[in-house]
Amino acid sequence: MTNIQSGEQRRPGSWKVAMVAAAMGMAASAFAGAVQRGRRECEVPSAAAQLAALRERMALQALAARQLDHDLRAPVGAMAVALELMGSADDDALRQEALQVLVRQVARMNTLTQRLHEISRDFNE
Repeated sequence: MTNIQSGEQRRPGSWKVAMVAAAMGMAASAFAGAVQRGRRECEVPSAAAQLAALRERMALQALAARQLDHDLRAPVGAMAVALELMGSADDDALRQEALQVLVRQVARMNTLTQRLHEISRDFNE
């Protein structure tokens, strides 16, 4: 086939191939830009959502740690008083009551240490 303006010989359909190639290049470029824009738009909310979730998780863990701190102090104080009574009381009934306080508080401490173990696992996730 001969180009009318330039008179040069070309293969039939070569302009179609060139046009399709150009269109494909433009489409690929536009698609790549859209993907990049979409990726940026998706990453920002996703990162913000992940940060918010992480902050919420840390706040819950801090609250659990504060509660556990408070819960551990109470039985330790009760046990200290019971031990002092056991060492200084002359009354056997008072000593028996102090011993029961120790038994209850040790059981409470065991429960709290199990809770602490669960909380510590949450920190490692």
